[in-house]
Amino acid sequence: MRTHGYQPKATAKGKIVPPTGGSGTVKEKPVKKSIKRDYAESRIQAEAVSALSLLGVYVLMIPNGEIAGMTARKYRRLVALGFRSGAPDTILLERNTARFFGLEFKQPGGRQSVSQKSFQFVCIANNWPYEVVDSVDKAIAQAKDWGLIHA
Repeated sequence: MRTHGYQPKATAKGKIVPPTGGSGTVKEKPVKKSIKRDYAESRIQAEAVSALSLLGVYVLMIPNGEIAGMTARKYRRLVALGFRSGAPDTILLERNTARFFGLEFKQPGGRQSVSQKSFQFVCIANNWPYEVVDSVDKAIAQAKDWGLIHA
């Protein structure tokens, strides 16, 4: 089963290796992200979700980062249930219409993975708003630009 331009592979121990290379390749060993970087992005996201929620925006979190180290069997099950690698960290929904808005969080200077860029392309091709932000202020400003905050 192919998903978003790459074929998921499992290591000898049955663990899924997330996509890290270009042109649809998957490296045999997972790339270790620094804990400091994960924390910085998580902190920005948590603060933005809290602020957006207080401003009346309906926010859903997509736990894509949790796939690292997952067994191949569980990964296949999640894909069958609708998991999409590269989906944005959060989805904002417009009240009364449930229109989709994808918001990906990065620390300042952070970059998207191959699968995140692929998912962003899917969003653009389908006219689904999608943005990458690196601060709480930028997340709030983007939600205002999308018309999700009325104040």
